[in-house]
Amino acid sequence: MTEQRRPPIRVEVSHDHCMGVSMCTQAAPRAFRLNEHGQAVYQGGGTASLAELHAAAASCPMSAIKVIEEE
Repeated sequence: MTEQRRPPIRVEVSHDHCMGVSMCTQAAPRAFRLNEHGQAVYQGGGTASLAELHAAAASCPMSAIKVIEEE
């Protein structure tokens, strides 16, 4: 059996756009938390699925999250 690996990804959160609505923390609680300013921070670590990360980005009403799949 071969193990399927997720392609390397980078997640960017724009604090210029983040308003702290926290939809991302609901969509991907293992990947995002709010910092002391109430803005989203990506925690990394690879515990969230790619689908969760894309759901978090899509749920952000300010479009402050970008999920970039690297080659």
